[in-house]
Amino acid sequence: MHTPSAALFALLTLASACSSYSAEAPTDGGSPNDSGVLSTTDAAVPDGATVVVDAGPPPPEPICEPWKTPTGRTDQSVVPVEVAPRRAGNKKIILIAGSPSGSHASGQHEFFAGLAVLAKMLCQTPGVTPVLVKNGWPSDPTLLEGAASIVVYADGGPGHPLLVGDRLATVGRLMAAGTGFANLHYALEYVAGAQGQVLPWIGGVYEAGTSVNPMWTGTFAPAPHETTRGLPASLVLDDEWYYNLRWRSPQDGITPLMQAVPPDGTRTTADAAAHPGRSETTSWVYARPDGGRSFGFTGGHWYGSWLDGGNPNGRAFRRLLTNGVLWTAKVPVPEGGAPVELAPADEGNWQDTKG
Repeated sequence: MHTPSAALFALLTLASACSSYSAEAPTDGGSPNDSGVLSTTDAAVPDGATVVVDAGPPPPEPICEPWKTPTGRTDQSVVPVEVAPRRAGNKKIILIAGSPSGSHASGQHEFFAGLAVLAKMLCQTPGVTPVLVKNGWPSDPTLLEGAASIVVYADGGPGHPLLVGDRLATVGRLMAAGTGFANLHYALEYVAGAQGQVLPWIGGVYEAGTSVNPMWTGTFAPAPHETTRGLPASLVLDDEWYYNLRWRSPQDGITPLMQAVPPDGTRTTADAAAHPGRSETTSWVYARPDGGRSFGFTGGHWYGSWLDGGNPNGRAFRRLLTNGVLWTAKVPVPEGGAPVELAPADEGNWQDTKG
């Protein structure tokens, strides 16, 4: 053992960029760090040892860093969009927000704002990096590669963003590889020609002429499941709850999470009216045969449902959605549910400019 000169120490430090040394604790002078590797802070270096430079903390994820204060409730420029994860080991969750909904007023169908809130919630779970996408599809589709899950919150029906070009084929390839999938609210409505392709991915869809989409207040008793951890035993939520959906047959692997009995006056299709008094499924998870996981949630009409101001159930709403998305990405949900703190200063921000 000897103490190296300053010149030798600098040379050893430079060499560390190319190699590393794992060793048992030295008999004298210096001590290994937690990994058993001697670092440049050691007081002495064994003969023949390589000194390594501490890589330091992992790089920050811009979307999980504090955002600038918006100039108004429709200022979306402060939100990081399509920023690829910097931490290689993190689960990448793609959040696809549809284009601004021209058929709904401000505060309704706020796809970008809702997913911006969801991004902030997901950032509170270690090992997760959300990637927020605007206008229905990433400008660079390679951003989808390696995603643990893809979430779509957008207008559906003929205007569904996944119906453009070869997007369904792209999503289908990712589904076959076991990528998670979540559809929120209107994104669950697919035209008849696409339902056969999409049902194996999501488990249930809104079918025009069969399903209904009324505004009603549901009293829910969340089913026991990893995705309902941290929710109250009873939850009363007012929303545009779709129901009487078309389900994959057989329904193996589909677990209803939120069921309630809607007013029979809302059963405005012949098929829905044929089931008076029936408890209806408005949210579910689906363990797919390909090994992937999916989450469907028919609510989400009101932006205010995501928020706490004047809303006693905002936290529960955010938690169910956050838990559900984490589950699709195969991220363990904590026993008490995912953390879903929303700063008061973030209430009501990042909305679309409409009208």
